[in-house]
Amino acid sequence: MTLTSETRAPVRADVPADPHFIRRGGGWFRPAAAGYTLDITEAGLFSGEVARDYKREVEGITIHPVASVRTDLANAIVRCRQALARAEDAYEAACGEPAPTRLLPANESQNEGAAV
Repeated sequence: MTLTSETRAPVRADVPADPHFIRRGGGWFRPAAAGYTLDITEAGLFSGEVARDYKREVEGITIHPVASVRTDLANAIVRCRQALARAEDAYEAACGEPAPTRLLPANESQNEGAAV
């Protein structure tokens, strides 16, 4: 089976045409259906048309309009913000300076004296 963006599936009134997540078992399809992830924030978005094609062609598929997982996505955002705040607090306590706002270059001397 080869599914592409050109694949046409019958439009059903109960499946909206907006973007969807695709799930099989406990895992969400990654972008381009390249494997599975348990983390919805790593999941790929598929057109409603492609999602329906997968549902029709692959056993055990469920499709989820983006709006139906809004709470999951909102909670993932809040958890990321909470983790960021904890990391910033830890950095500031350990380094005595504000947390960086950009990536720092790798530097071997930063690891001197670090426990291995």
